[in-house]
Amino acid sequence: KLLAFPCNQFGAQEPAPHEKILEFVESNYGAKDKFTWFEKGHVNGKNTREVYSFLKKALPAEDGTTDIRWNFAKFLVDHEGNPFKRYGPQTNPDDIIPDIEELLKKKEEASN
Repeated sequence: KLLAFPCNQFGAQEPAPHEKILEFVESNYGAKDKFTWFEKGHVNGKNTREVYSFLKKALPAEDGTTDIRWNFAKFLVDHEGNPFKRYGPQTNPDDIIPDIEELLKKKEEASN
């Protein structure tokens, strides 16, 4: 399941309200139904969403910092809710496929 958390903390690139964000992603990318969309919120600072506080603590960046540096940071979480890996904004989603396949294989092995 893919979860999307819009944020306006990076160069004010996402000022639109929730419904406009959904219209944009659908008309430009056909992505409205490909994700579960959450309301816009913070990923850094005192108003950080709880999910991001959890993920950033569990999976700091390669240099040890925890803040999200730019839009499109990605986190992969296993089927039990354990944070698995953090990816930077430049990571192409297709490059995550081998890690997803690894987690799916582990899930299948665990259920046997």
